[in-house]
Amino acid sequence: MLDARRPEPSVGAVTGPQHTKGRSAIIPRPAALATTGLVATIIIVCGAVALRSPDAVQALEVVPPPASASPETPPSAGEASGAERTPEPPPRITATPEELEAAQAAGVPALAALLERFPKDPTVLRALALTQGRERSSLMAALTTLKRLFELAPTEAANAELRPLLLRAANATPDLAAVTFDLLAKRMGSHGPDLLYEIAINPGMGKHPVERANTLLAEEGVRSLASKALLVADDLRRMKRCPTKPLIDRARQQGDVRALHYLNPIKKPVKCGFLNLSRCTPCSSVYAETVAAIQEIELRRDGQ
Repeated sequence: MLDARRPEPSVGAVTGPQHTKGRSAIIPRPAALATTGLVATIIIVCGAVALRSPDAVQALEVVPPPASASPETPPSAGEASGAERTPEPPPRITATPEELEAAQAAGVPALAALLERFPKDPTVLRALALTQGRERSSLMAALTTLKRLFELAPTEAANAELRPLLLRAANATPDLAAVTFDLLAKRMGSHGPDLLYEIAINPGMGKHPVERANTLLAEEGVRSLASKALLVADDLRRMKRCPTKPLIDRARQQGDVRALHYLNPIKKPVKCGFLNLSRCTPCSSVYAETVAAIQEIELRRDGQ
């Protein structure tokens, strides 16, 4: 009697066509897991790209500079300021002593050219005026230059170098004298009246300039420019007789050496009486005041 149980096929034995077809349709488990993970990764990356902000994208796109092998040298001051440069010094407005000396040696044309370069330099103007004043033919040009000089630098009116030029022009022809007296009376402050007084008492000056100086010294406009010391001296000069006590007191307080020229004679005795045998003081009523005024003026003079 045959055994009704079928023998079981051995492992790996081929049992028929349907067995071969089912084996080929099955995907190995590791490959399926890898495929699923790849798909999930792609979905996550695409979602992140879609959701990230523009700033994050820009930050990711910035390429960092390559690292330097050696430490960087700090930029210099010029490099740090970029296009900035050291400011240039302002242009000169005065001539150098060497330029002035060379122009003086060359004469009026060179000084005029130097003045064109430095029109506000009083030293060049003064040098040009003095050089022009050496020739009578250019004396009027010298006065024009002096006018410009006094307008630019009023303190130049006190410059003693200009005194001979002004006195010579005042004693020249009427047209030159007229321009000179205009400078003295209007353009030189208190120094103009001082020169007018000098002209008025100078015996070497002509009749016309002396008269003109006296006339101007009496004008209120000129007197308003004059110093107190000059006014005292001029008032004493115009006295026909003995000075008054108020005038002597002004001289004591404000006078200078010019006042001494009129006060000293009062202190000296003169001949008087019968046959001039006696000695008298010319202004006995103000003798004591005059002596006191002389002493104070001399103290101020010696203290200067």
